[in-house]
Amino acid sequence: MHHLPSTLEDGPLRRCAGVAALLFVAASVVSMLVSGPPVVHVGQEGLEHSLSGRGLAAALTGLAVVTAGLVVLLLAVTYLAQSLGRRSAVGALAAQTGWGAGLGYVVVLVGAAFPAGAAAAWASDGGMALETVLLVNNVRNFAYLAVLPLMGVTALGLGVAALTDRSLTRWTGWGGVTVGVLSLLALPAAAVGITYAMPLWLLWWAGVGVTLLRRPAPATVSTLPSEVGVRHT
Repeated sequence: MHHLPSTLEDGPLRRCAGVAALLFVAASVVSMLVSGPPVVHVGQEGLEHSLSGRGLAAALTGLAVVTAGLVVLLLAVTYLAQSLGRRSAVGALAAQTGWGAGLGYVVVLVGAAFPAGAAAAWASDGGMALETVLLVNNVRNFAYLAVLPLMGVTALGLGVAALTDRSLTRWTGWGGVTVGVLSLLALPAAAVGITYAMPLWLLWWAGVGVTLLRRPAPATVSTLPSEVGVRHT
């Protein structure tokens, strides 16, 4: 019987994906420390707390750091999507859906949330009317709300793909399903003032990164259905 090894066994690629996941987490934390956490602020008092007292340089630095983190996150998402979902059509569909949602997550943040946040910081630093700054910053706020379902589908898709492959089942698999469901519920929760998705999202990626950096167990070797039962004489 001929066995085709899973790409999860490829040491250099696996380690690069693990490092990429951890770099994303680190970049997100550094960005929060420099320019403030990406949370939805309500009203002018919240906006003043979010922008006032933070210079334009700090805001732009934070955006640059987290943008770099999102770029390397794509490496981890792509690696997992290509490595998982190899045992069934359901797993393959879940992996590709997770990859598409992860790409959408990056695109919405870099294309909508970050430019609006930078514009709001620039307007605040330039002394523009607070009402104008609030209007611009609301684009950023709603963009962060818009990516919550994308975060959920990314984690859920990769988690289902890991479970169907019976590979990385603990953290990537069950952890991804759990974080995915909770992230999907985070949007209605945010409507009533409850925010929790970002810490869970970062914690999950930290766990995924550590898992990928560990030496894979022999059980991670997968056999493609097309190769089962094929004998070579």
